[in-house]
Amino acid sequence: MKNLLTQEFSTLESVNSVKSKNLVACVSDKAYLGHLKTLLNSLKNYKSGVCVAVCLANIDLNDPITEKLKKIYSNIIFYSTNKDFEINENKKAYYCNLRVSYLNNLLEEGASNILYIDVDSIFRQNIDDNFFLNEAYDIMIHFRQENDPRFRVATGVIFINNSPMTQSFFKQWKVSIEKNIYQWFSDQITFFETFEKFKDKMIFGHLEKSFIDWEFRSGSLIWAGKGPRKYKNLIYLLERLRMKAFNSKLNRFLSSLQNLLRYLNK
Repeated sequence: MKNLLTQEFSTLESVNSVKSKNLVACVSDKAYLGHLKTLLNSLKNYKSGVCVAVCLANIDLNDPITEKLKKIYSNIIFYSTNKDFEINENKKAYYCNLRVSYLNNLLEEGASNILYIDVDSIFRQNIDDNFFLNEAYDIMIHFRQENDPRFRVATGVIFINNSPMTQSFFKQWKVSIEKNIYQWFSDQITFFETFEKFKDKMIFGHLEKSFIDWEFRSGSLIWAGKGPRKYKNLIYLLERLRMKAFNSKLNRFLSSLQNLLRYLNK
């Protein structure tokens, strides 16, 4: 059985397909393809031109879904990885923690700047210019003032500037997460542990809440569908509908409903 340390990512693209590129990177299994469509629609609606590198977990690269996704957003590259699970292995947690190995792979392939984003996130503005926010930092992430080691950082959005030291950080993070790869919050716990080892060797930046907003404020750049919010929060659910609403009147109506809910929730 293959573990994360030897995880392989296949692609039908050329060898240098991500070299020197700015990327939005995410991971999706079959259960989250609907969220992936919403994410791509949000990039399209705000006229983004950035390349999206999607890791399809246990989905074949020749699956018809890849062509459907390309029709939504054409500037997209697919990777695939496959794993057979034992009965006692937490598949959902594994897919969540897979980001570490996948990002390490993209860095080794020479991607320039990477914006990793959880696939249940939604862009609410054009993201392209915001890659330059990361030029002064090796890694930007949302730090939290929490004593609980599970919540000291939020790994749902990470800006990454490729450098030899960044690659060293991700290699160490990959090693650290392996022993708890089937457990929830392993990514956030081990990121902070790795940060403690590298904080004097690299430049880390704090990512403002507007880049990873799970309270769904109107002015934020990225909404994060953390946990059960993506199934229960009406403002978030209306935003998913709004990303599909190509009719401008319907779009405005859905926006009005969101504003009404914000007013009622004050």
